[in-house]
Order: sequence, then structure tokens, then C-alpha cells
Amino acid sequence: MFPESHSEQMLSLNTCHVPQAELSVLNDAIRHRTANGIVRDTGTLLIIDEQIPHLPQDKVPFLIDLALLASRTDHTWLNLDRDVPPLLALPQFDWENPVTPDNVTVAYLAKGASESKRFSQAVDSLAEGELGFISDVTDFATILDMTWQAVKDTEYQYEGVFAYDIVEAVGRWLPEQYLIRDEFPRPFLVYQHALMLMGVDKRMAEGF
Repeated sequence: MFPESHSEQMLSLNTCHVPQAELSVLNDAIRHRTANGIVRDTGTLLIIDEQIPHLPQDKVPFLIDLALLASRTDHTWLNLDRDVPPLLALPQFDWENPVTPDNVTVAYLAKGASESKRFSQAVDSLAEGELGFISDVTDFATILDMTWQAVKDTEYQYEGVFAYDIVEAVGRWLPEQYLIRDEFPRPFLVYQHALMLMGVDKRMAEGF
């Protein structure tokens, strides 16, 4: 059942790149044979081929992103293992102390979105109206705060003001993306867009 060539067929990532609850959902699915994989002491192996459409997308959005990443990079297995070094290019979830959205991040996301030139057009395209649109925008506060937490203790020293220069800019970007896609971008892409704005090596993000 294991792949013959780990280097060619298996994408190995740290378990911190998915929320603990999502990994639990996957492990239960494997144990009940509704997903194909192996549950191990250090993590989980998932067969990617034809698995993505059958994963419960509302319960495992970040796992879906990693499965898509593996598929698009021609891997047939996704190996989630706590012993694999984490990658800055991917969101990192602290299972012991989850990130909670900072009120300043929430405020500047809303500010940036409301000041976007296409804000009114984006709001008009959403049935829930302005309050619903701003609520959806501010839901990205947690993933942006995770970006800051991931970068601040690395070699990538960001010297700007995170709220002004990054969060507000992402807020302005989101209405544009909503109109292009007819939906908001996945949190994975918002995370990487923030990394790019912070000047993190673009090649790192492009690899995923």
C-alpha cells in the first residue's frame, strides 16, 4: 500500500499545516474506510487519487487545500507527519494555543475592504449585503494573524506596520478577488498573498 518511490509520489508535510479537528475527521474517515489511507502514530498517509471530491469540504477546508496541492504537483500520496519540518509557505496551526483574531486585524480588514474602489459592486453581488460582506472579509483575520506569527521569528524581518501595510492591503484586495472569482479566495491563498506583501521569498510561495 505504501508508494514505491517516496521522493516522486509522496508529499510530506508537518501535521501543523492542518487544524487538529480536520486531521481527526480524516483519521475517522480512514478508520471507517470512507477514505483511503493509513493512520500512524506520528501522523496520517492519504491516497490522493480520486479522494478530493469525496472529502467533506465543509469540515476539512485546509486538508482539501493540501490534497489539491499534492494532486497539482503530481503526488499520489499526502503524508502528514509531526516529525517533518514545517514550511513557512503554508499556514501553521498551533494545536495547543490556537490563534484568535486580533481586534486590530479585524478592524483594518474591514477598513481596507470598505475603501476598495470596487467595494460597492462586490457588496451588491452578495445576497447578504454590506454587513454580510464585511463579516465574510473579517473571517480572514485569523489566517492573517497566523501569517504574522509564522514570519515574525524567522529570517524574514518585516519592517513595516502589519495592520496598515498588510492587513489593510489584503482588505482592499478581497473585494477585487470576490468579483473575479464570484466567491472569496480560499484562506490558503490569502495566507500566501500576505506573505508576498511582506516580501517573503516569492519562489517559496510559488512552489506550492
